[in-house]
Amino acid sequence: MNKITIVKVPVDGPVAVVEIENELKALQAAVGGGYIEIVRCETPVAGVILVCDEEGRLKGLEPNPRLPGIMGDAFFTKDDDGEDFISLSADEAQGIVRFLS
Repeated sequence: MNKITIVKVPVDGPVAVVEIENELKALQAAVGGGYIEIVRCETPVAGVILVCDEEGRLKGLEPNPRLPGIMGDAFFTKDDDGEDFISLSADEAQGIVRFLS
């Protein structure tokens, strides 16, 4: 299976650079098991997207203290022109970790 490098941003616990399987179940698990939603956002790293639980607010998930307006766990990655998720490079991942610290 194809793995991708992401920056996981949990509600509780540290921000972490991790590898996950690039398949729907693993992506959903990374946000707590729900439907995933892609959010385009401003970061110091160009082309980065945020992935979160689409129904986080409806489910009453806790607000993510590092990501205003996002409920529950989330992660940063990149996409290939809207088609597939792709890995962050080591420099990109570290840039996001610094941005969130």
